[in-house]
Amino acid sequence: MKSRAEARRALGIRMLKCVGSRLLVFAVAVVALLQLASGCDHPGKTASEVHRQHRRAISINQQEMMQDVDAALLLDRPSRLTELRMQ
Repeated sequence: MKSRAEARRALGIRMLKCVGSRLLVFAVAVVALLQLASGCDHPGKTASEVHRQHRRAISINQQEMMQDVDAALLLDRPSRLTELRMQ
């Protein structure tokens, strides 16, 4: 059977490991938040380049969405119905 001193020491080590892991998670979260808040999302690019990239992504997304809508409404390929009246 463990003595009280050994049990306290083991409990203290477990508590230190728990506190250490919590501190590590907290430190990583703080660093991540500071990175996001610093505005270093696009290092090496000017504001106009980033703006142009965003506009291009939005344009491509809109084009793809319109293609999906056209396919759902069967507007993406021509009809095989004739314009002439058949009897």
